Amino acid sequence: MYNFNHVSIGSCLNTLPIGIEISNQDKTSYIERRVTYRKLNREEIKKIKDRKLAANHPFKWIGMVISYLVDSFGDIPVYDEYAKNGFDINKLPEIVSEIPASDSNFILFAGHIFNFGSKIKDVKVKCRNTLCDRESTFELDLSNELMVFTVPDKLDFNRILEVTLPTGYKFVSSEESDPSLYRVFKFRIPVLGDAIKQERWYQPNDQGSFHERIYADCTLSVETTDGLEFPPERLALIGPSMYLKLEADDNAELENIMNEIPRIDTRLTKICWNCSEDISFFVSTIYLFPS
Repeated sequence: MYNFNHVSIGSCLNTLPIGIEISNQDKTSYIERRVTYRKLNREEIKKIKDRKLAANHPFKWIGMVISYLVDSFGDIPVYDEYAKNGFDINKLPEIVSEIPASDSNFILFAGHIFNFGSKIKDVKVKCRNTLCDRESTFELDLSNELMVFTVPDKLDFNRILEVTLPTGYKFVSSEESDPSLYRVFKFRIPVLGDAIKQERWYQPNDQGSFHERIYADCTLSVETTDGLEFPPERLALIGPSMYLKLEADDNAELENIMNEIPRIDTRLTKICWNCSEDISFFVSTIYLFPS
């Protein structure tokens, strides 16, 4: 895996951690990491603050916010394309659906900093020390406190993720008496369009089969350690059910591999005002884009 560089988001607002894979007409492709933001107007901020939309359609909401925030990725227009589509949330610019899911989170925070500055006041966090259990209020400086994990210069990030699971998936075919154990899984990086597609399965506190469906959509191949490939046509049929049957240690390994990609780290640690213990918390997007 990579030894990531850790840099403040303020030093890389206009550079995506992973970048969008752009296909050319000659079937070649390139990675576009440049992003240019635009200033939001009052009407757009009001639409972004639609909490009902954010709750019911969280990933379409992210796509909408990005379509308002981003002027272009490199030379590819975003806002103008959204305007041509009548600002219809069901007709997001095609390139928005191709943004790596982890990059979409980066854009929300970077776009907020571009529009509203780095400081966020009155962030309330409850201490997890049961002997304290009190709330502290902090002011955050996003530009300097939020870190971005990036691949060192001159290194290309491998957009194909491969993991060998501790246990794996057992399968017995009609031609075999003993089960084959499939432990080697290869994925492409999840993009925002994957999350939008499976959005109806997402629940904030109980994600059900949401992650398993994302895994299934992004699976490129499943193999034994000897290189025997699970039949692709059968893999397409069983989809998420394969992942629902994996054991806990396998699921933990899948989460680990999905975290081994360039991304923004929104976890911060502060000192409780009451007991002086460390408080770790994630900076929620609810604090972004004030009215």
